[in-house]
Amino acid sequence: MNALQCLLSRRSYHAHQLCAPAPAGAQLERILSTAMTAADHGSLRPWRFILIEGQAIAKLVQLLTLIWQRNHPEASAEQIAAGLAFIAQAPQIIAVAAKVKPEHPVPAIEQILAAGAACQNVLNALHAEGFGAIWYSGETCYSDEFKKLMGLAVEDALLGYLFTGTPIQVGERKRASVVPHCFSWQGAGNLQPLQFC
Repeated sequence: MNALQCLLSRRSYHAHQLCAPAPAGAQLERILSTAMTAADHGSLRPWRFILIEGQAIAKLVQLLTLIWQRNHPEASAEQIAAGLAFIAQAPQIIAVAAKVKPEHPVPAIEQILAAGAACQNVLNALHAEGFGAIWYSGETCYSDEFKKLMGLAVEDALLGYLFTGTPIQVGERKRASVVPHCFSWQGAGNLQPLQFC
């Protein structure tokens, strides 16, 4: 598989579609090293990867349960447990954050975009190495309290969680055409559909 085929064939696998093993050791380091080639205005390298696996996943579920009980008092214990059950199914979780420098000349949004680019590189590298993954987010990504519990500062951005592992069944996904999303700029306010042929 060449590089372009790898990019075009990447797909997401939900937690229940993944099993052990997940990447570890030198292979995990090699995968995460692809972050270092991401587009990064100012070379700030703002991305942070936080590995959660083994008993730490159970601790994460317990912590999220307490937060949900407080933030959603109308939800029953059964509803909360059902809503968080997918997390315990993950063989491995990698939380992804951007260590934002608010006073830096590079705008915060560009620092966050750099971390997002790094995250996509990691997703592509996981696929290239034969692993499956999905990028989840959720309301905890925007919780100052939860960011602190993850060892982050309030001004940092928690971009989400990569659930990683080995696909139980490898499958292809038909993709829509990129054509409707592409345009040619013809002057002020004048966008025309891009013609590829």
